[in-house]
Amino acid sequence: MSNCVKTKIYKGSIKLEKFKDNSIKEKLPAIVKKSEFINVFFYFLISILYLELIVKHRVSNNIINGDLLYLLIFSIPVVIILTTISKLFNKKINKVVTSILLLGICFFYGFHYFFYKILSIPFSFSTIGLVNQAIDFSNIVIDELSRSWYMIFILFLPFIIFLFINKKVNCERIYKKDIINFLIIFMISSLLSYLCLLPQDNRNLYYHTDDSVAIINKFGIATYSRVDMTRQIKGYQTILMPEEPMAKMEDNRIWI
Repeated sequence: MSNCVKTKIYKGSIKLEKFKDNSIKEKLPAIVKKSEFINVFFYFLISILYLELIVKHRVSNNIINGDLLYLLIFSIPVVIILTTISKLFNKKINKVVTSILLLGICFFYGFHYFFYKILSIPFSFSTIGLVNQAIDFSNIVIDELSRSWYMIFILFLPFIIFLFINKKVNCERIYKKDIINFLIIFMISSLLSYLCLLPQDNRNLYYHTDDSVAIINKFGIATYSRVDMTRQIKGYQTILMPEEPMAKMEDNRIWI
């Protein structure tokens, strides 16, 4: 009799332990999700906007203007691609992939920043010869990098911060609903990009004007690099901007 009671109590305790374990397992995803409160999409977006503004300030000495909206719109497709790549595998691998992508992004913007600082022109695939010249003057490059060590730290800050807060960043594998959401955002951003190019000045600048500084100032360094690569592959036709009409005096009246 006592053995039966003990057995029942024993079985009951086993069932109780199983119930407790199941309740913990049910709550675990919510706990993990709560601890990883930083969305990797927004981390990429903030990092790219941060680096764009640094390079933009180097090239044009101007950060805050009406072109920030263009910068945001044209950056979103790049962010979606990076986010998709960083969510293809399991969480541990995704965090490694995210750190590698961030390191590559920081190096990309750092290269453009110091190229302009040393040679006073934006990098273009048509200026690869100047890169060889810069390598010949490696002492000057090394000296500039050593004097601007703090800028290297500032430019690689998104990567450095991620190393410390990666446990707070959600890098879960992408799901079907995420793919649908990304496709919707991508289509909306592409439509907004098309609308941004409807004004004639913007369209000429994007497709025909040979003014790299103006393109960077308007659309950002990532868009400029894509435009530059497309032009080198497909070629482009330069359109000269019309001159401003001059006022002339005739019969005591001003004609424009």
